[in-house]
Amino acid sequence: MKKQLSFKKCIAVFLVCFMIFTTLSIAFTSISADEEKTNIALGKSVTGATYYADLPDYAPGQIVDGDVGGTRWNSKGLAESSGSGGVWSGVEELIIDLGDNYRIDSIDIRWNVGNRPGNHTIEVSKDGTDYTQVASFDSYPEEFQNYTFENAEGRYIRLALSVPESENFGYSIWELAAYGEEVSDQPAKTNIALGKTVTGASYYADNDFYAPGQIVDGNVGETRWNSKGLAESSGSGGVWSGVEELIIDLGANYRIDSIDIRWNVGNRPGNHTIEVSKDGTDYTQVASFDSYPEEFQNYTFENAEGRYIRLTLSVPESENFGYSIWEFQAFGEEVAETDDPGTTPDDPGTTPDDPGTTPDDPMVKPTGDSTAVIIAVIVSLSCLAAVTLKARKKH
Repeated sequence: MKKQLSFKKCIAVFLVCFMIFTTLSIAFTSISADEEKTNIALGKSVTGATYYADLPDYAPGQIVDGDVGGTRWNSKGLAESSGSGGVWSGVEELIIDLGDNYRIDSIDIRWNVGNRPGNHTIEVSKDGTDYTQVASFDSYPEEFQNYTFENAEGRYIRLALSVPESENFGYSIWELAAYGEEVSDQPAKTNIALGKTVTGASYYADNDFYAPGQIVDGNVGETRWNSKGLAESSGSGGVWSGVEELIIDLGANYRIDSIDIRWNVGNRPGNHTIEVSKDGTDYTQVASFDSYPEEFQNYTFENAEGRYIRLTLSVPESENFGYSIWEFQAFGEEVAETDDPGTTPDDPGTTPDDPGTTPDDPMVKPTGDSTAVIIAVIVSLSCLAAVTLKARKKH
C-alpha cells in the first residue's frame, strides 16, 4: 500500500513540474517569436503634415525615430494659426515612405492622449498616387493602439486625421511602427555614396564635426554637415555669399536612379540644383527646385549618369547659420569598369539602431529563450528520478 502511494506521488510531482516548465517554455518561445519582428518604418521619410511653430522638435519625422516617449510629432492647431493669416483646417495627413513595396501585417501607434483624432483612416499605395483604404475609425484610439491587416500592400502609408480632441493644439503622435515583409522583386538597394569623398563646401568654424564628409558616413540623425553663415563670417574679413556647392565623388561612373537627402529643418535652401558629371568638369543638370525641400526628400532620375554629383544651394532658410544636411544617399548601378571599383564599407548604415524605448513601454517586447522546452523536460525527469529514488530507499 505504501509502495502504491509513493508511486502516485512520483507521478504527481512529474506532472506538476512538467506543466510548470512547459508553460514557461511556451511563454518564452512566444515572446522570442514576437521579438523577431522588424519595424519597417524606422528611420523612413514622413511628409505631408504641418508641425507646431515649424519647430524641428515637432516635425513628422519624429514618429519614426525609434525614441518612444522621448520625441513626438505635433501638428499646428487653432491656438497657433488664429490671427496668423490662416485658420487651421483640423485635417492632417501623414505619409510614410517605406522605400520599397511591403506586405504590411500590422501597425502600432502610440498616440498622445489629449491630441487624438475623433476620425482617422489608414491607406496604402504602391506608387504614392493611388491609395487603398485598409482601416477606418470614428472614435478616439487607445494610447497604445494596434492595427492589423489582411491584404495591405504598398510602399506608402497614409494616415488621415480629422475631428481633433484638442482644436487648439492639434494632433500628436509619439511613435509609429509598421511590421511586414518586403514583396518587391527588386534586389536590395545599395547606397553608392556611402563613405565616398565630399568636397567643395565651407563648414562651420572649420570644425571637422560639421565637415562635408559627415553627410555620407551612414550615421543618420547623429552627425551632419553645416556650412558657414553670416553669424560666423561677419567681421572676420569676408562675408558669406549664401551659395554652397557639395561635390560627391562616387569613385566610378554610375547610372544614378535616385537620391535621398535628410535636410536639417531650419537650414534648408530656398533654391537648389543637382548635376552629374563623368569627368568632374562638364556637368549636366538633372534637377532644379525653387522651394524648401521636405526634411526627408527623395529625388528620382531617368537619365542621370556620372561619377560626380554636384549639389548647389542658395537662398538660405537661415542666413546666420547657413545650410545643413544630416545624410545624403545615392542609389544606382555602375556602368563603366575602372581600375578603382570604388567599393563601399560593409556597413549599409542608413539608420542608427533603435535606442529609444524603455522596458516599461508596452510597445517593447522582453527577450526570451526558446531552450525552455528542453529545460522543462530535464527538470521534470530530475524531479521524477529524485522522488522515485527516495521511495525505493524507504521500501
